[in-house]
Amino acid sequence: MNKIIKKELMIKKMNKHELKTWTKYFIPIWRKEKKFDVRYNDKNFQKGDILYLNEFDPIINEYLGRCIECKVIYILDDPKFVLEGYIIMSIMILTRYDLRMQKK
Repeated sequence: MNKIIKKELMIKKMNKHELKTWTKYFIPIWRKEKKFDVRYNDKNFQKGDILYLNEFDPIINEYLGRCIECKVIYILDDPKFVLEGYIIMSIMILTRYDLRMQKK
């Protein structure tokens, strides 16, 4: 199989997910201190997927205007280490957006 076909197959497998991320979990990712995300796997996350982590404040029930685009580079779903139905995704930041800056 040539490289072009392989690349097209990989692109087709990649899914994009818009995710609500509470501020207390969002900030360490924004600061590049946290390189993983724990989620209930109701969206069938896969290695290579693109995540859009949208900062959300659960107290005021609002999005705060920042977003992190990242790629899933590894998934841990071993029941010895993760609760049933949950996964730990190792993520690589691609881009950070601060929409609050655009509103001024």
